[in-house]
Amino acid sequence: MHKEGASPPSRSPRLQLLEYEGALSELRVAWGDLHRRCAAPPFLRWEWMSLWWDIYRARGDRLHILAVRDGTELLALAPLYLQALVPSGAERCLRFLGTGEAEREEVCSEYLDLLIRPGHEGACVAAIGDYLSDNSHRWRGMRFDHVLRGAHLGALISLLRGHYAVLPEPRGWRNRVPLPDSWDDWFDALRPSMRQRLRRRERALATAGGFTAHCPQSADQAEEMLDELARLHARRWASRGRPGVFAAPRFNAFHRMLCRSLYTENALQLRLYHFGERSVAGFYGLRDAGCCHYYQSGFDPLHGARHSPLTVAHSREIRAAIERGDRYYDLMRGRRDGYKSDFGVELTAVHSYRLAPRGAASVSYGLRRARNWLRRQRDSALQD
Repeated sequence: MHKEGASPPSRSPRLQLLEYEGALSELRVAWGDLHRRCAAPPFLRWEWMSLWWDIYRARGDRLHILAVRDGTELLALAPLYLQALVPSGAERCLRFLGTGEAEREEVCSEYLDLLIRPGHEGACVAAIGDYLSDNSHRWRGMRFDHVLRGAHLGALISLLRGHYAVLPEPRGWRNRVPLPDSWDDWFDALRPSMRQRLRRRERALATAGGFTAHCPQSADQAEEMLDELARLHARRWASRGRPGVFAAPRFNAFHRMLCRSLYTENALQLRLYHFGERSVAGFYGLRDAGCCHYYQSGFDPLHGARHSPLTVAHSREIRAAIERGDRYYDLMRGRRDGYKSDFGVELTAVHSYRLAPRGAASVSYGLRRARNWLRRQRDSALQD
């Protein structure tokens, strides 16, 4: 019996495997609450993950969500599924929801990770690690894509190294702008050449008749504006002889439905920029936890490319983010020395990880490491 005045006995969190149809729907409210508490990026929202599963799941794929609870309280989620490597589903790979679709139609779910309520990281990572160590016979391997350095997944992988061979693969850099208290402070911190460029572009746009932003006033209008952005995106890429991502039917359907959902949650940053009555550029972003994430864009190469409309749009979106009180403006993944660096970004490495049980994986992972090393040497030689 527990004595009065004594500390209550500690309880270990309980891990639950959710692999049945309907599990995602049942988690909607608790997932949303956990996401807000974690201040996680929008790609870990229930709306993003659930919609991805509805549209992109393939024959033989199975949910494999790990939930860690203390009683009825949800402490952590590992948003996973088993991807069928063959149509029969006899061989599977464990990976994040939101990943695994074909490259031509991928939605690029970024910064994926475990969702863990602050203050419970150690116990939850240990519970998930124990499960993955004990159940390696259920999958051929694991793959975790687009993970930021410093994510909870790094601690999990450290626990798994005794049981799994781990292959990290560099995937570029997050380019994120830390926002000061005022737009003037941000502008003054830019390189002189960038300040001069923005001033010239703004003067040229004013001389050409102005450059105005239009925002959706309803979910229906948000969907219509996304369609126009998709047309602008297609025009831009057609000038390069390529179709653009919105040409993929499932990609297009995913974002048409997503933008309606995000609009109702006040998490959509969608604007069309006009010269007069003509839309010449579009900006599609997602907002969460004091950060605006730039996701996609488009512009008409025949009516505005000479004015660099997207450069000006980014500057104006940064101003809007500062005025809202956002802490960051995320230009998302890219090179460390590309055009995004002009906006005063801080860099964080992004990796993908492949894991397979030791022994069975040693030869194949050794060969894969050798191929990756040779590819990096080849790419470095071409750049030189």
